[in-house]
Amino acid sequence: MFLIVFCVAALAAGCRGSTSSDADSDEGINAPIVIGTANSLTGSFASYEGAINHGMDLAADEINATGGVGGRPIKIIHVDAKSDLNLSATAALDVIEKGAQIVVPICDADYGAPGARAANAKGVLAITCAGAPGIGKQAIGALTFNTYAGAPTESAITAEFAFRSKGWRKAYLLCDQLLEYSKVHSRCLPGAYRSRCGVFGNVLAQGYAPSFERLGPCDGLELWR
Repeated sequence: MFLIVFCVAALAAGCRGSTSSDADSDEGINAPIVIGTANSLTGSFASYEGAINHGMDLAADEINATGGVGGRPIKIIHVDAKSDLNLSATAALDVIEKGAQIVVPICDADYGAPGARAANAKGVLAITCAGAPGIGKQAIGALTFNTYAGAPTESAITAEFAFRSKGWRKAYLLCDQLLEYSKVHSRCLPGAYRSRCGVFGNVLAQGYAPSFERLGPCDGLELWR
């Protein structure tokens, strides 16, 4: 988290968003670098986004204690999007109105995308940590960056654990269709598992009828019947 906040602050110190010019002209080169979170202080996402926010606060305190970035202190402001998709863009616009030069939207590809788009539309950087790779400059805009996108890697690790550590040679996959993060995980895991010669019986949840996929033999392993 320290590295993320430092890099974010360095970017802000080296560029000027649409909301930074007034602060710079009024306070000069020592004006604070303002990072605004537009994520979840309350609601279902708060359990992990609270940790993100606390980590940012601690990192800012550490960096400020050593003189800030280029002599400029880091200021963190928080606005609660309440784990609500419909408040994602509103919260982002709120922190921008409060002076944020960089916005940290909800840490999820689905819920954070509206906030990232709102920031891009204002010429403000949006930096998130969504597990799905679908939120970034290709999907949202040139001023959007994702620091995590770990769902494909997590899928590979899960397959490795199942095949090597547990010794499972046949498996069912329960696919959660709610969020892009879990959808990516569900799409990537079968390929990772099959590459280790596992055999999959694919079971889809969320209203889909169970269906079994017949696969070819792998090192003599038995097919699903």
